Amino acid sequence: MEFYLALDGGGTKLQGILFDSTYHLIAAARSGGVNRNVHSREAANRHIDECIGSMFAQAKEKGIEIPLIRRVIASWGGIQKDVITRYCPAEEYVVCGEGPVGILCCGLTSGLLALSGTGSDIFLVRGCERIDAIGGWGYLLGDDGSGVWIGRKAVRSMLRVLEKTSPEDSIIHRLIREQFHLCTPNDLVEYILRSPSPGHEIGSFCKIVNTAAEQGDSTACGILQEAGHVLAEDVMRMKAKHSLPDHFDICMAGSVFQYCTEMSRTFTGHLSESWPGAQVHKAIFQPVIGCVIYEMLQDGRPLNAETIAFLKKEYAAFCA
Repeated sequence: MEFYLALDGGGTKLQGILFDSTYHLIAAARSGGVNRNVHSREAANRHIDECIGSMFAQAKEKGIEIPLIRRVIASWGGIQKDVITRYCPAEEYVVCGEGPVGILCCGLTSGLLALSGTGSDIFLVRGCERIDAIGGWGYLLGDDGSGVWIGRKAVRSMLRVLEKTSPEDSIIHRLIREQFHLCTPNDLVEYILRSPSPGHEIGSFCKIVNTAAEQGDSTACGILQEAGHVLAEDVMRMKAKHSLPDHFDICMAGSVFQYCTEMSRTFTGHLSESWPGAQVHKAIFQPVIGCVIYEMLQDGRPLNAETIAFLKKEYAAFCA
């Protein structure tokens, strides 16, 4: 029996799945983020160690000995091999990339992916190969429409309130003040800058924005609507750049798309007007399953209804 390790890492979390050559789940774990745009190398390595260690401990509890990992399939290129080899040697490391992983999680192998999580990107993928990308430069330089971008909008709005240059008339302002007990702009700025991962801290405000939007707050809804428009415009830029056909598959992936309904609604509405022939797909699975699917395809197994049904049953906890 051969063993495989699937890893999906981003700014918020690292998810791992340990599975065998029949694609049955052995262990799964989740730890903190590993994106170096928002976490230090030390923090990222610690999170990788926590995730890998937990999976090997689970396998041991089940009486499964794993002398060798046949292949590690990761969605990002920052995997630290030395951290993994503390637990077990691995024969091969494959980076399939965020773009292909996102497309695969929607049940496709080609298309255009709009990704919004801690960061954001637009990918063009053909046959599980990344052809092009727009964005993804990190929260300091870009990532428009991402969780950090949304959080920064909320923070700046709150700073204007604390400076007494804008009225405190929105639910989002009340929620931020209640959670952080703010009195002055410096209270908010120092809270963020004292964090070991300021980018991750800013991104955490995205959930506050969504909570306020769900309560009908106009400021929060406006931020999410702007995020949806920004990402849809980037999709249209990719269409123009590559002269993509009128009928095309567009996939939505990432935690922000998943839980920010107002943003998703705006994104799909914009595309229905600007690219009416496009078919928009939502993710079927969480991204780490894209790494499992990638390995299945390399093994010659087709991505069809039977495969998707198997994955839904075996990895029910990882359905989107």
